[in-house]
Amino acid sequence: MTFRAAAILSLMSIWAPVSRAQTTVWGINASFGNPHIQAYDLATGVAMADFTAPHKDANRGRANGRGIAVVGTTIYYTLADTPNVYKTDMASQADLGIAFTTPLSPGINSLAWDGASFWLLASQPTDPTRPADDNVYQYSLAGKLLQTLVLARPSNTNLARDGLEVTPAGLVANRGSVPYDVYSFSGQMQQALFITATFRTTGIAFDGTNYIVSDVINGRLAIFNASGAFVRSVDLTGAAIPFGIVDLAVVSSPTAPLPAPAGPRAANAASYASGPIAPGEIVAIFGSAVGPDTPVGVTSINAAGLVDSVLAGSRVLFDGVPAPVIFTSSKQINVITPYSVAAKSSVQVATEYLGVRSPAVSIPMAASAPGIFTASGSGTGQGAILNEDGSVNSSANPARRGSIVVIYATGEGQTNPAGLDGKIAAGTLPAPVLPVSVTVNSTAADVLYAGAAPGLVAGALQVNVRVPLNAPSGNNAILCGIGSAFSQPGVTIAIQ
Repeated sequence: MTFRAAAILSLMSIWAPVSRAQTTVWGINASFGNPHIQAYDLATGVAMADFTAPHKDANRGRANGRGIAVVGTTIYYTLADTPNVYKTDMASQADLGIAFTTPLSPGINSLAWDGASFWLLASQPTDPTRPADDNVYQYSLAGKLLQTLVLARPSNTNLARDGLEVTPAGLVANRGSVPYDVYSFSGQMQQALFITATFRTTGIAFDGTNYIVSDVINGRLAIFNASGAFVRSVDLTGAAIPFGIVDLAVVSSPTAPLPAPAGPRAANAASYASGPIAPGEIVAIFGSAVGPDTPVGVTSINAAGLVDSVLAGSRVLFDGVPAPVIFTSSKQINVITPYSVAAKSSVQVATEYLGVRSPAVSIPMAASAPGIFTASGSGTGQGAILNEDGSVNSSANPARRGSIVVIYATGEGQTNPAGLDGKIAAGTLPAPVLPVSVTVNSTAADVLYAGAAPGLVAGALQVNVRVPLNAPSGNNAILCGIGSAFSQPGVTIAIQ
């Protein structure tokens, strides 16, 4: 097959992240030491910050973290066992002391910020014979009680509410877990069972479009739309304790720098899925101050004919071996995992920028970790696929049944001949050692070629497949299997 050079060059841009506002979800952990305050990228679930809150109940020697809110560059948080609202600086993590003290007993279960004031819920009474507090308390930023609002309680629970968010539509509060109900600002029930789920949840936040709730036991966030319908889950990774998040706050496009993490976090650069990585896989490494403020993408090869292992002062080392760098920015570097780590069960990964090296973190290795590149660069939706005539596949330009399409992926693992770090594919094209399969709408597609993508760097996998004759019209789910591992769900191919 002959493919248009312009189409292939357009696909190379998917290796760099899409420029978009980043939504950060701040959460507080229910750890019974000092709680952890954490920040996650909502798109990927990767931890961007993880530090210990300094306060705990001096009488009990522990701190059961409960509420969190972000006001500018200050993080406010509460504990289940103390009536105080504490604050800390977002960037420096400096303890800013007690913001104000309330009479709530034994502590504060949830904290929400409406842009001008706080809304609080009281913790579960320590005396089991006492009824749960049905009130929501509104406080000014300076700690003045503005109003006490009584919420009509559903008759089937005596658990203290521990999830609260304030939206233009009213107050959204749970019943000690799911479901969440919607109340008016006078405390009247407006919509019962607004958000329901089968998992345990406490925290909720609203980003202006969707609701994000904490899936406490499973270490995930769950996203629901404005109508309360489930959209998707986001697995949380990269934090010291990636579970037990009990309250949430959402910040879009933060203006203050995030605290530096303990070390880099890795995800497949095509799917943004975290987990074990494979030799030759193009991976996105997340961190803080890992590269220049202005993003830089690779535009040339070095004198040896390879993609260089240094780009704009950024490097990533895998067990001390520098990896080819194809994109760098202050918070993300995209690199190609060296093939030399193929036989290892784990690898120590460290970032380096202008000679300053981060602590290394251990990342598990796998024989393969496939991910399909997508047109949006987000890891979901329309795949980065070329039709038989070399044009880009899309809903407006679908592929014919029985035609041949080209899929671009990464994470195939070791190749034959063995991969060479940073080599541009030409001449003899290496093929994956492991078998490659593709399904379209759960139907096996004939794989006509699986190997290096001519003109692209080693680690970029090209798979040519024939569209099944029985594929239905429209957007069809597509999966790529390499060995026993499969690419991410949610990727589609458009078919006539």
